Amino acid sequence: MTAVMDRHGLTLDHPELPMMMRLPPFARNLPGALNRQKTAPEVTILVGADAWRSAKFHHAKLVLPPGEDVGVFRWPVYGVDVLVIQKGAFPAEQLPRFAHLLLTAGANAVRVLPENSGLIVYHKALARVAA
Repeated sequence: MTAVMDRHGLTLDHPELPMMMRLPPFARNLPGALNRQKTAPEVTILVGADAWRSAKFHHAKLVLPPGEDVGVFRWPVYGVDVLVIQKGAFPAEQLPRFAHLLLTAGANAVRVLPENSGLIVYHKALARVAA
């Protein structure tokens, strides 16, 4: 398996996590999309029944396919901020678990935007306390 790299050749994969898991959809396009961003790197991850349909409107994006468990993918978010956007039906109890998994994968911070409530922010320090 190959690592997902940014424009500087730095890996977006956590160096201490196994690379045997599969990448989520659009992961191979992620480095180019991040390189085009003019602000700090941020990855958008779309979840829920309408995630595929919404994907065409986001550039630096990954998709959790509907019906898949968050733990079956290797999330290449090391050293970047992540915005998780719920699009359609998705088990609400999975959002905190997903945020923790992304922080474990090396995300700097995870912002979660559930479909029917306000923005929730998770930080690395909080993930270490919750672990």
